[in-house]
Amino acid sequence: MLENLDLSIYKNVFCDSKKALIWAYKNGLNKDSLIRSSSPAVLWKKNPNVIHIEDRWNKKDFKEFQSTIKKNSEDIYNATINIDRTTREDALAVSLSFVEFHKIIYKAACLFEDDLIKPRLFLKVDGIGGPNGNHMNAPWDLLLKGNNNFNSINYTLQENSWSVSDVDGVPLNLRMRIAGVETVLYRLAIRLSEKLPRWMRKKQLLVHNENELLIEIASNLALKGVAIKKLELTNNRGTNEYKNIPIIQICESIKPIVHNRLKEWLVPGLVDICEKLFIDQVSKALYSVNQLKANWKNILDRENKSINVLITGAPGNLTGFALTGACHEIGIPVVSVQHGVTVEICSSIGEVSSAYDMNTSDYCFTYNRMSEKIEKNSFFSRGKSLVIGMSKRHFRMKRIKDTINSSCPPIVYISTNLYKGNLGYFVGWLTDYDRSLNERNLITSVFSRLPHKIRYKTYPEDNRRYVDKDPAIECAYQYKNIELFEKKIDMRFLLQQHQIVVTSSATSTIGWPVMANKPTVFINWDTHDSLSKEAYISFSNGLFLFDANSEHFHENLREFLSKPISEIVELWDKKEVARKDMIQRFFSEYSSGAGKRGQKLITAEYFS
Repeated sequence: MLENLDLSIYKNVFCDSKKALIWAYKNGLNKDSLIRSSSPAVLWKKNPNVIHIEDRWNKKDFKEFQSTIKKNSEDIYNATINIDRTTREDALAVSLSFVEFHKIIYKAACLFEDDLIKPRLFLKVDGIGGPNGNHMNAPWDLLLKGNNNFNSINYTLQENSWSVSDVDGVPLNLRMRIAGVETVLYRLAIRLSEKLPRWMRKKQLLVHNENELLIEIASNLALKGVAIKKLELTNNRGTNEYKNIPIIQICESIKPIVHNRLKEWLVPGLVDICEKLFIDQVSKALYSVNQLKANWKNILDRENKSINVLITGAPGNLTGFALTGACHEIGIPVVSVQHGVTVEICSSIGEVSSAYDMNTSDYCFTYNRMSEKIEKNSFFSRGKSLVIGMSKRHFRMKRIKDTINSSCPPIVYISTNLYKGNLGYFVGWLTDYDRSLNERNLITSVFSRLPHKIRYKTYPEDNRRYVDKDPAIECAYQYKNIELFEKKIDMRFLLQQHQIVVTSSATSTIGWPVMANKPTVFINWDTHDSLSKEAYISFSNGLFLFDANSEHFHENLREFLSKPISEIVELWDKKEVARKDMIQRFFSEYSSGAGKRGQKLITAEYFS
């Protein structure tokens, strides 16, 4: 490919990899060429020939863009569901596809009319990207393929290895203590149920996408004689039900909404291009969800001699839409179970409301009333709800004996700095590069200047966003008092090693240290994954909350973390009453019995 391509003619280059860029320079690319990038690593040293392509997104525009995704997804759903022969899962699939397509709109908004006609080069990367495949390349080739002066060239990673989260480094006894006897019972129940003849499985719980609370509910049902069947999607070919999907009518119905959205953010030459890309994405999503539904029907039909109930976690994706849609058509009730604290505390999570649990289930089991309220009030909400509380695993964290020793840093920073790349949702209005700068400033202005040692626990990234190592992590290497922990192990298995926890962002990560009763310092960013107003007030009272947008933020945080560890623990204990209220409102309504509570409702509603 290089033999037929003269890299020296390109003065304007898209590249998100330092390795690819070095390779291109060696193969003829002029070092004076303008490099346009989103990668924090490429942008880090502020080379005058390297520019941040996402600089067009000022905070005001980005906030407007992100905060209006929710309303657009609702409009798309309405336009789809009103078409004859369109199912609920079809409409949800189209709506969620539009939400996800905003990743492409976001990138397209960084282009100019000149990019559609003048010479441009795209340096792409081939390599292992994790379970979801290679998503390390921005969609420049899709957006600019009509430009006759555009070319892309692939660089294959030489060090092409990538790991995912696992528990191999966690002692078995610790895993068992956290998982509990209900998990052992659940695994045994599945194995036993597999050996039972079908005629003995009169009552059967079908399990998909398990989580901690789901396992606890299922184990309680197993004790009541209910068979547990774990569903696996096979390669069975279903009937071609997608032939009946009114794709042309759906596309015509949603076209005005899509067109107006694109016209608002893109240069005119990109509007038609992106319209065609989205229609192609919608068609693929509809084909996929209906083929998946046919496959699920084949699997479910084999279980129809039992009284079945499906229980699932996080069904808000194409596979979940297809499975729950198949269940509703066959007459199998669907129960969804909350996984992690997020919707009840995050102010900008409405962007992905088309993926909420209650959209696809007959019953949605939640941890707390705030989560129930948000799910129930969602535009897409379908079923009923029941607040049952958090799993035993969460409460068990408080009883796990500390294994603190002098060699282990007393403070741990649980980083939630997962870049969006070309994969993640926005849930805020901050570019990846700006996130990396925030992280660097925490390291240099706070952590590196503490009198204590601190462990920097990196986020266990399964799906690779960028080729190069996060420069913020590289920055942390420079300081002797910072211990880097880069193994992809869930933080719940490490909490007992530390006395003080520091973390940020309104995500499920916060649930584990809070329920373990570890003194927790929470950093609230107003630009991404920020707390809702109600959660902000409650967290201020129950935790040590620091507002990253406040004056003297770094100084105040550094001063607090520099206190003697015993003093921080003492201050934590004084917040006990407020923290109990915070936990009840935003974590768990009940202090025990969630699995039993869920089991009783399922038994009374479906198995009695």
